[in-house]
Amino acid sequence: MKPYSDAYEAMVDISIVQAVTGYTAPDGSQYILVFNEAIYMPDMDHSLLNPNQLRHCGVDVEDNPYCGRQMIIKKTDPDDDEDFVAILKSQGTVIYIDTWTPTNEDLNELPHVVLTSLE
Repeated sequence: MKPYSDAYEAMVDISIVQAVTGYTAPDGSQYILVFNEAIYMPDMDHSLLNPNQLRHCGVDVEDNPYCGRQMIIKKTDPDDDEDFVAILKSQGTVIYIDTWTPTNEDLNELPHVVLTSLE
C-alpha cells in the first residue's frame, strides 16, 4: 500500500481495543456506545469510526451529505421495540457525532449499544 506522500511515516504498534464513549441523542436520551476492535490512538483528540466496519456488523450508516436524507447511524435490535439512531453531523469533509467521556456511574447506569461485534 502506498501512502499519499513519500514524507509519510507509518505508525507502528497501534493497539486494537474495546472502546466506549457517551452519546446524547437529540431527545436528551443518553447511551454508552461500545466499539469492539477499535483503533486506539491516544494522541488524537477524537475517535475514529470506520463506517464499513459498522456496516459489516449490521449497522445502517447513511454518511453521504449529498443524498438528501439525514445522515445517521442506525442499529435495529430485534429484541427491542426501538431502534438506536445517532444523528451524524458534518463540518467540511469531516462527518462525526458529538460524544463525551463517560464516568463510572454512566458506565453502570446508562444503556449500552454495541455497534461493532467481536465476531
